[in-house]
Amino acid sequence: MTKYKIYTDGSSARANNNSPWVSGVGYVILDNDNNLLSEGSCGGYDKIGAAELRAAIMGIEEAMSIAQDIDNSTFVIYSDSKYVVNAINRDMYLWKNEVKYKERVNYDLIENLLRLSREVTIRSNWVSSSSSNDYNNFAHDMANESRREFLLCEA
Repeated sequence: MTKYKIYTDGSSARANNNSPWVSGVGYVILDNDNNLLSEGSCGGYDKIGAAELRAAIMGIEEAMSIAQDIDNSTFVIYSDSKYVVNAINRDMYLWKNEVKYKERVNYDLIENLLRLSREVTIRSNWVSSSSSNDYNNFAHDMANESRREFLLCEA
């Protein structure tokens, strides 16, 4: 079984109360031996929860595209967002059974995660945002930088 480690982070802010939320996401993909396989980031318009979920989705999709044997692979998200960790490990399956599920915030992103979880094995682990984990810090820096770059491009 091949394990892909995916460190993800989302960033979101707005200039003032009247401006839209601007976000950035970043991910870092490693193999079992902690060799860097891929990294990525992008900016957009999302609040923090959506940005965190989008980072996880992008990381999983990229890892799937480089996996040599997808059926014998596990994709493990490492995130400092308990929202993401809990969504992947438990909540998205519970939310799916709610009567007003389609009214839930970030419904479209949860649907993407559910679709991915039907295709591959996904797990998640929480890492402290104040940890000295270089990969988590790298994803964090990429998320913040992509948010700033997106804001400059949109100005």
